[in-house]
Amino acid sequence: MTYHDGKLVGFVGAIKVLDQVDITGVAMHPEMQRHGLAFKMMRAFLATLSPKTEVFLEVRVSNVPAQGLYTKLGFKQIGIRPHYYTHPVEDALLMKLVINAD
Repeated sequence: MTYHDGKLVGFVGAIKVLDQVDITGVAMHPEMQRHGLAFKMMRAFLATLSPKTEVFLEVRVSNVPAQGLYTKLGFKQIGIRPHYYTHPVEDALLMKLVINAD
């Protein structure tokens, strides 16, 4: 979670089972976007994970800014989930990161 002036402005939702993490959601208050906070929040979250942990997430194909964030963090596209999202219906890119030992 990320706080600014004592208020919650961002969070990462995740499910961890053994050596795998599925990121279920990443959100940042609109006024706090484009300030590097999501990168710092995600980097701090990923730093809590053990080496060799596999981290997966889905992102809308139209969400180019989020794709850039995840790529900057080291995620790689490994597939597409057709019609994954609704309202509107849209494909998702499946991305993966393996936590390094260094």
